[in-house]
Amino acid sequence: MTQWLQQRGAEMKAALIVLTRLPLPELSPFPPQGRVVWAYPIAGAAVGLIGGMAMLLAGLALPAAMAAVLGLAVSVLLTGALHEDGLADFWDGIGGGRARAEKLAIMRDSHLGSYGALALILSFAARLTALAALGPLGALAFVTAQAMSRGALALPMRLNPPARSDGLIAEAGKPGPFAFMAAIGLPLALSLVVLPGASGLIAAAAACAAAWLVGLIARFQVGGITGDVLGAAVQMAEIAFLWTIAASLAA
Repeated sequence: MTQWLQQRGAEMKAALIVLTRLPLPELSPFPPQGRVVWAYPIAGAAVGLIGGMAMLLAGLALPAAMAAVLGLAVSVLLTGALHEDGLADFWDGIGGGRARAEKLAIMRDSHLGSYGALALILSFAARLTALAALGPLGALAFVTAQAMSRGALALPMRLNPPARSDGLIAEAGKPGPFAFMAAIGLPLALSLVVLPGASGLIAAAAACAAAWLVGLIARFQVGGITGDVLGAAVQMAEIAFLWTIAASLAA
């Protein structure tokens, strides 16, 4: 039991190291990401909790939209814009390349193209408008969205092969049954507890569908997933979650 807890603790730490810029000591040996994915929602919830607290405090003196901007800015700082970078590279590659090799080469290029720039603008606009519309509930929705969008990564990771034979994704391995079920189940449980009615369940389903769809697009376009694909999946899942919550509560 002690060894099991130590392994889970190491995997939780690995998730925080990979998905955030929090100052953590090095971890050796580093567990494969296919095993770590169950803890991705915990890393997402940590980011969402800090960003949500910033939103709540700002909301005491500022309009909801301005508080939402601050929450988003905090989340970007905490993650080092990891997922935003993936989103931009993914859409630059899909939109700017013709053949598979060209698309993958563009994704690896650090320069920002027009497709990537537009994707970033639309992503921030989509999340900002949803959070502003949610008002006081925005902070809770932000925490759950951050957790669910990371957990939803288990879907493209389990269902798609790596697009390249080298790199982090090729070494990650597919999530096993425990990692997969925990990655989806933990943030789903959080959504059901903190969000009203069936809105949490519907939003979680929307987030999973968005992440699955990004993986499907990547599989048809470049033959599988990359780190940029997963970054795009996080962003699209987060948008789907927040828009679904906002729409369900406005109805």
